[in-house]
Amino acid sequence: MLRVHEADPEAHAVLTELLEAPSLYDEFLRYLSRRGYAIPEHVLTRDVTRAHELDPQLTRVLTRIYAEAEDNWDVYEACEELVDLEDNFQLWRFRHLKTVQRVIRDEDGDRRQLRRRVPAEGTRADLLPRALRRADGDRVVSGDQVVSGGRGTGAGGVAGQGGCARRD
Repeated sequence: MLRVHEADPEAHAVLTELLEAPSLYDEFLRYLSRRGYAIPEHVLTRDVTRAHELDPQLTRVLTRIYAEAEDNWDVYEACEELVDLEDNFQLWRFRHLKTVQRVIRDEDGDRRQLRRRVPAEGTRADLLPRALRRADGDRVVSGDQVVSGGRGTGAGGVAGQGGCARRD
């Protein structure tokens, strides 16, 4: 992602700094720790340039926040705001993907031909469809269809920890 901006050293430096800084989610977890929640030390000191990994201890903390929402309303509400932020970001990603699919077509305008030329899963070209997997792993958005299967992740690449897990 950064290579695109190498021609502009100032922009490249700013983007590098931002990508190496803690995310909003990282800062929220640090806030929870300062509030006395038992956030594991390895989560607080992790390499912020890498995706979050599922952590059972953290899941228990987030579950407790939701179970005791009346006693921790400000923290619970912040979790819900993070969930809303993730929902809106996922919607933007989906809309962006659909726009790109509509704009980029074969020479003859056939979108089906374009889909057949997209590389197999695991390559850089399928990053956005993989990112659109739902947290429950139930479905994967791919092209113009919804396909069953796959294990999805929430915000930061953590299944069930997209900001804070919503209890629906």
